Amino acid sequence: MLLRSFIHDWKTYFVQAKFSRLILLSICFLAVFPAFTYAQVTVDITANNDSICSGSSMTLNANATGTGTLTYAWTPGSSTSSSVNVSPTTTTQYKVVVTDENDDKDSAYFTLVVINVSEGDTTAASCNSFSWYGTSYTISGDYEHTLTSYLGCDSVVNLHLTINNSTFIQDTVTACDSYLWRGTTYSSTGVYSYSYNNANGCASIDTLHLTINSSTNNSYDSTACESYTWHGVTYTTTGTYVYTYTNGNDCASADTMNLTINYGTHNVLRDTACDSYVWQGITRTSSGTYIYNYNNNDS
Repeated sequence: MLLRSFIHDWKTYFVQAKFSRLILLSICFLAVFPAFTYAQVTVDITANNDSICSGSSMTLNANATGTGTLTYAWTPGSSTSSSVNVSPTTTTQYKVVVTDENDDKDSAYFTLVVINVSEGDTTAASCNSFSWYGTSYTISGDYEHTLTSYLGCDSVVNLHLTINNSTFIQDTVTACDSYLWRGTTYSSTGVYSYSYNNANGCASIDTLHLTINSSTNNSYDSTACESYTWHGVTYTTTGTYVYTYTNGNDCASADTMNLTINYGTHNVLRDTACDSYVWQGITRTSSGTYIYNYNNNDS
């Protein structure tokens, strides 16, 4: 009985002593390595936007946690800072690797999309004016317009413009009797227009302000005895005669005369009588030459 009790007490003491030793060892380990903890490195990349316009730049920030001093390695490129300013010309994926003093590492990726600024050329020819992006141009030249996309990237478009002008000719003419203009003969005073496409292919309108003055064309029928004087000329024979002149409207004019010339009768009588002689109702009692005047068309 005493032996059993001794053995039991010894086992208990041994177990208790062993457990106490383990506790003691643990306490001693913690006393020797009081700051030992395990911290994992983590990193991510942030930026103001995930896209930029071509020609612009963006700052990428590596937000990292880890033990002690952290080192950074960016690719593409060779930056070792926590932030990097980049200006890619095409869409690019960036990588950063972060290492802490325990040589633990973590990496992160960021894709920056580049939106290209586009340029376009337009060549145009127009008559008189050309409307382009809400602006009307009337002079030949090179013009530029900037477009902004929904992402704020500018696009530049260029216009190479040739302006051809319509023709608007104003003719003021005074003519006699008629006037031939653009293939049409006009005989009345008035305003006339002619529509056509000029050498530049532009719709054009010419305008004629026309005054028509008339020539004078008088016609006369005249009968005269022996001769007739007309416009300073003496005519002695029957016929049709024309007198040309410029009238008060400065127009060439012509008057026509249809002339009939009648001739007088000149009879010579020689007679001898005794004492007296009756001739044409008159009694003559002495010798002599006598004349009797009359119109030969009297009955």
